[in-house]
Amino acid sequence: MGYKKRELPKVVLNSKKRLAAMKLIDVGKPAPVNYGSIDRPLSSVEFNAQVVICDALNEEYDSRLAAADGALNEVIDAEAILSRMYAEILSSAKGRFGSDSSELEQLGGTRLSERKRRSTKKPPPAP
Repeated sequence: MGYKKRELPKVVLNSKKRLAAMKLIDVGKPAPVNYGSIDRPLSSVEFNAQVVICDALNEEYDSRLAAADGALNEVIDAEAILSRMYAEILSSAKGRFGSDSSELEQLGGTRLSERKRRSTKKPPPAP
């Protein structure tokens, strides 16, 4: 049961397109165009750094999901083994102590005498 990898958000995809356009605008200019202010520069360099951070975080998230998926598979396998062992213990107890024994009941099974018998309901007579 694999976890679905996170798709890149629309803002990241659109930012990559915008970054490509910013780099085209910067071609032939002595320095990258500053789209921010003097106090807070916002050029293709800063924008590219943030896109790289988002990509790295998304990749890390996906790798953590893969690790969690591996751990879940181990849990599922261990539970399957436990389930088989549980059923084998009850079967063994039936063979060793009998299907109507109190030992079977102590192990979580249902004694034969305590099982409900199926009864078919007869339809009510037609008036």
